[in-house]
Amino acid sequence: MPVAKVNLPGERSIRIATGLILFAYAACHFLSHATGVFLLDNMEALGRGILLAPWRTPLGRSALIAALFTHGFLGLYVLYRRRHLRMPALEAWQLGLGLLIPLLMIPHISNVRLGYSLYRFDDSYYRIVYSYWLTQPLIGLPRQFFLLLTVWIHGSIGIHMWLRFRPWYRHWSLALLGAAVLIPILAVIGINNAGWDAFLRARLEPGFAALHGPPPSGTAAASHADHLARLWEWLQVAYVALVAIVFLARYGRNWHERRTRGVVVSHSNGPKVT
Repeated sequence: MPVAKVNLPGERSIRIATGLILFAYAACHFLSHATGVFLLDNMEALGRGILLAPWRTPLGRSALIAALFTHGFLGLYVLYRRRHLRMPALEAWQLGLGLLIPLLMIPHISNVRLGYSLYRFDDSYYRIVYSYWLTQPLIGLPRQFFLLLTVWIHGSIGIHMWLRFRPWYRHWSLALLGAAVLIPILAVIGINNAGWDAFLRARLEPGFAALHGPPPSGTAAASHADHLARLWEWLQVAYVALVAIVFLARYGRNWHERRTRGVVVSHSNGPKVT
């Protein structure tokens, strides 16, 4: 039996609904990045100002946060519930990427969302692109590209697993695959163009680096930035510990069941053997 028969009410529907919300946000985010093809000013105006605007409202933000935590909780619960980890390759990829996403996402959320909420740091594309391209080009930028790829592949596998038995899906699968490949490519091109734009403007416009670059050393803003860096490191440790607890709980449950459950063989004229 691959999975213990302990299902939460409406679990599958909730997983699909929250996954669709997160994938819709990811798609808007990728298309927003793609507007960087027209350089940084348009990325800010079109991407952040229009495509991401619904997600910046109280309703959009609440739906996104609720979907994120609910989908993550259900993912860990399903992982715990499994009797073993033998599964098809596609499902294994989805599981592995899903476990990796929070680890990669925590620095980005801390830098952007928590930075704005706690310290009112600028959360515009100007600061974010500057940070990845000029402040952290060897760490932050590759991590961000890897995060984008991980999120998109995980979500695309989930969409495929959900739709694969629909009669119309086979007819549209190639078109959907083309869109699934094209959107992240455009996003990467947009980020590259916007990053190159920020790189040039930091050298040609005297106030650009001061306005959007890292805060000067010794200032309160620099201290806040250091605090955020320490915070996301601790959040990553906490997440790794949470995943480890889930695996340990699985091991403990399976060990307990092996010790307490068995097959009882009754002989007609003899003792029962477990």
